[in-house]
Amino acid sequence: MIRCPTCGNDVVYSPVPSLYFCLEKMLGENITISVECKPWVPEDAPAADLLKMTERIEKLALELRL
Repeated sequence: MIRCPTCGNDVVYSPVPSLYFCLEKMLGENITISVECKPWVPEDAPAADLLKMTERIEKLALELRL
């Protein structure tokens, strides 16, 4: 079970592997992300997940022209 390192909540959302957000509530497909807790990547995240996340960020940066 994955828990938020800030508040201990076990209701979390992962839009991409190894990136987690703490949720305040989840009703069907509607979620509310907690703004009091920061997103996190577990210390033991697989390198493959981190590389995928980096690739997605690079693609997004290109789309946004950052």
